[in-house]
Amino acid sequence: MHKKAHTHAAKPKTEGNTLDGMAPFYDKFVQMLTLGKDKKTRLETISLAKIKPGEQVLEVGCGTGSLAIAAAQKVETKGAVFGIDPAPKMIEIAQRKTTKANLLVEYRVGVIEDLPYPDNSMDIVLSSLMMHHLPDHLKTIGLIEVNRVLKPGGRLAIVELDSSRFSLINFVHGRITSENRFALELKQLMLSNGFCEVEIKDMRYGSLTFLMGTKLS
Repeated sequence: MHKKAHTHAAKPKTEGNTLDGMAPFYDKFVQMLTLGKDKKTRLETISLAKIKPGEQVLEVGCGTGSLAIAAAQKVETKGAVFGIDPAPKMIEIAQRKTTKANLLVEYRVGVIEDLPYPDNSMDIVLSSLMMHHLPDHLKTIGLIEVNRVLKPGGRLAIVELDSSRFSLINFVHGRITSENRFALELKQLMLSNGFCEVEIKDMRYGSLTFLMGTKLS
């Protein structure tokens, strides 16, 4: 039995970038970004996030559902996985892929700045290649909302582009910076909005960085 996705909701208003028109090509883009190692990248994300059977997992900006599906395989039937994205076409593809995989994920069309989940309800929130689509004030609002829905001691795991190795600014100016400024900015935002023990790690595939912090009890 599969939970029904909320795919018929209107596209929500948000100041963040939405990728509805990119939905049919998004999986190919991720394959290119990870140099064909997209499956290994997802498995590395699940491992670094320390997802365990029985946990309640929410992915914000879930896109076409690939990471949510990997999380559902990890939490098994005792856990639950939820995915939210502002792009209805992304959610439609995610639901088709999840149904084909015979897994259970509840998808909704929605935004990180207004999460439709109760306080203290999630063990972990995942965000993969989404935070850079938000203007700075929405990053802060989104982190406050993520903190709200996490249980005390819950984790926020973020996968993002590594600005020290993959940066449009660096490309345009023909330079490489050794400092991952975006990751450091995200770390500071997390520390300023209810998270502690924030760690930054380079990922093995593509130019990606992993951050994880714990909600203050």
